[in-house]
Amino acid sequence: MSQQDRTASPQNGTAHPIRRRIGLAALAILAVIGIGYVGYVNLWLPSRPLDVSHLRIDITSTTSTTTTTGNTSDTTTDATAGNATGVMTGSPLTKARLNDGATAIVNHYQDLHGCAIDRIAYDGRRSHAELQSEQRMAAKSPDSASTVASAISEYGIGHVADFQMDFTCRVPASGFGKGTTQGYNVWLAYAPTNPNADHGWVFIDSGY
Repeated sequence: MSQQDRTASPQNGTAHPIRRRIGLAALAILAVIGIGYVGYVNLWLPSRPLDVSHLRIDITSTTSTTTTTGNTSDTTTDATAGNATGVMTGSPLTKARLNDGATAIVNHYQDLHGCAIDRIAYDGRRSHAELQSEQRMAAKSPDSASTVASAISEYGIGHVADFQMDFTCRVPASGFGKGTTQGYNVWLAYAPTNPNADHGWVFIDSGY
């Protein structure tokens, strides 16, 4: 073997030019993937618009139950209307207005970047029971009345609704941690003449 052949031989520690180029290309690809992943996690996810593409809206009102997923809805008549469902007779909270309330909630949480709202639900019986509880607590301790109790006094219990929201965040957002949050309460008041109303609804408070 000539001196030139020995110099180019892998046994002498010199990599073959083609192998060297393949190795460098692989490193470059891994670097691009790494940079892309870091950008996706640190830049795209925190700024990703609120996702409502799979939002499910469940409305149980005074006379019927409506479930909306995407562009389809199913409605079934509830034989127990009026007070039996926990909503006072004559309440302005019709199904159409409650659906508008769900829209107002989506609009209110547009800054929930990197998150998806999975479900917005309204159960008339549960909502009315919760509102009555707020009234009782306010009656016992007027000085510590909640914002919900104050809204009931201002708008009337028949105009206030307690919605529940389930949502999932891929990254921490707006004070919420990463993961799924279920049964998060959102209280709204139906006050279409209020200048701050969105689809006829005014945001009151949210939490557990």
